Amino acid sequence: FINSVKNKATCQNPDEATWLMVKTRLMSDTVSIGKVKNYMTGLLKKYPESPLTEEWLANMAYRFSFDSSYVSDALSIYEKLINTYKTSQQYPGYLYNYARLIEGGNPEKAVGYYKTIALEYENSFWADKALLEVARYYADKSEYEQAVTLYEMYRQRYPYTANNRVVDRYMAESYLKTDNAAKVIELLGHKVYLDILMDPVLAGMVYADDRYAEDVILLGTAYDKMGYFPKAVLYLNAFLHLKPNHPRSEEVSFTLAGLYEKSGQEQIALDLYDKIAQRKSLRAADALMHMAEIYFKQMDYKKASALFAQLLKNGQKENVNAQSNYIVSLIRSGQIKTAEKQIRIFKKQNRKDKEDLARFTLELGQYYRKKKNFKKALKSFERIIDDYTRTGYLDDAYYRKALVFITLNKHEEALELLSSFPQKFPDSDQLAAVYNTLGNMYYRGEAYDKSITAFKKALNYPADDILKRQIMSNLIKTYTMTGFWDAAQSLARAYVSAWPNAPDRIDKDIIIAQAWINLNKYQNAVDYLKRIKIRADSEKEPEIQYYIGEALLKAGRYEEAIAEFVKIPLLSKKTKLQWEASALYYSGQAYEKLGRIDDAVRMYHEIINRPGIDLILKREAEKRIGQITGKG
Repeated sequence: FINSVKNKATCQNPDEATWLMVKTRLMSDTVSIGKVKNYMTGLLKKYPESPLTEEWLANMAYRFSFDSSYVSDALSIYEKLINTYKTSQQYPGYLYNYARLIEGGNPEKAVGYYKTIALEYENSFWADKALLEVARYYADKSEYEQAVTLYEMYRQRYPYTANNRVVDRYMAESYLKTDNAAKVIELLGHKVYLDILMDPVLAGMVYADDRYAEDVILLGTAYDKMGYFPKAVLYLNAFLHLKPNHPRSEEVSFTLAGLYEKSGQEQIALDLYDKIAQRKSLRAADALMHMAEIYFKQMDYKKASALFAQLLKNGQKENVNAQSNYIVSLIRSGQIKTAEKQIRIFKKQNRKDKEDLARFTLELGQYYRKKKNFKKALKSFERIIDDYTRTGYLDDAYYRKALVFITLNKHEEALELLSSFPQKFPDSDQLAAVYNTLGNMYYRGEAYDKSITAFKKALNYPADDILKRQIMSNLIKTYTMTGFWDAAQSLARAYVSAWPNAPDRIDKDIIIAQAWINLNKYQNAVDYLKRIKIRADSEKEPEIQYYIGEALLKAGRYEEAIAEFVKIPLLSKKTKLQWEASALYYSGQAYEKLGRIDDAVRMYHEIINRPGIDLILKREAEKRIGQITGKG
């Protein structure tokens, strides 16, 4: 090539020979970008009319675009190419490369060029790449529906490109953002088979590629959004087994911990958060915060306070929520001196935060009330009433003050506070508890009508499950006390329907059966009692057996009643309540109804002679023998 250039007078294409010589030199790795510029500008000056000018400009612009010092030169050359060579086959490439250079500073202008390529040059080499850039632009702007439309267009137009797999993933990401998780599963579900994924050998062979790993994360997230917790956990756990050292492994662990936490599997969540916290990575503080909040929720305040203290020590001092929960954890775990010190620090840093300061005062009052230091408890509650009247804890203070008065037998003062509470705090979240307490006060005072009214009002207000069960139990008890068996049974049925696994479920079942007895529907009672007896423990079984006998006795089926009553002393375990004595006594009553006096006397003698039966019951049996034998 050098010889050709030297003999340019006799060379047919000196510009081509010179270009080939320059191109050969440019193949060397040692040529600086400055030399490239000198070579190329030299060519352009020497052969300004050369048909190779476009190629030279394109080569120069492409090389300059990779060096930050020459980007402005690259832009100038691409602008010249775009303006001068509109009919060139390489024109879409000039538009694309120019757009790539300007998209960081002017994304709107860049996307305009990408749109031009995608719409006007859809069969060019650059069209699919440009369309993908437009779709990504809309996704980055959170216009996910538009992005999905463009991704779909890409899949239809360019099904043969290598980018199709990544397009599916981009589409899936956009579907997730629009809460269309079902589409994600439809899009990716057939690409990742859970059976293979769960096999440690096959998974490593089939899904080793990182692209599959990303799909697994998306599928796990999609199943989570659809509320399919088991499948979400399977996919995310499979990802961690497949790619334990993947850059996103910690993110997935964190997501998985959140899923377990949300589903109530808090111990597994704690283990995962703990592993993340120990790595001291970017998510360590978040993991510690979740751990602290779980322990707080579990009422393990000692562990919660230790973790909140660690968070505050590790740079979370500005986190008011962490500070607040730390102080509450200290109070509830009995670390009062430390709590008071932290309250003073908090007050200096957050003087205007009356809500949290009122919260701490209420917590201290609660602590002193449980410790039976009622003087300090009242002082705390009254301080809220005096100093924190505009906080959300004023109603709590009034209610807790009333509870202290009840404990101190100051019932008039308590009743005054509780009776005026609904008018004073019509939007309080304590209204259910207040009416429940009022109902109990009226019940103890034998004002059953008022008690029923109060309990019914309590049920009209939001309450957690524990309080709601307590209110319903109180109302059921009051209905049974006053003989409203229809209402008692209806409410007991609602109770067992709402809480089928409640620890006192069997007690409510017994009330349902007692209601049948008191409503003279004896066979209904017997059938129901026999069904629930299967689930009863040894403490409840004799009581249920007794009610079976009672139902048959009241139905006038005396032989059957006796057969059921005698099962208690023969088969049932002895309990604190003397069901065997009652069973023997009422067996005697049944024999009396049948006119079998000797058998009745035998039953009463059984009560007298049997050890462990209460003396009062023995005397009652003796008295009955005297009455029926005429010897009393």
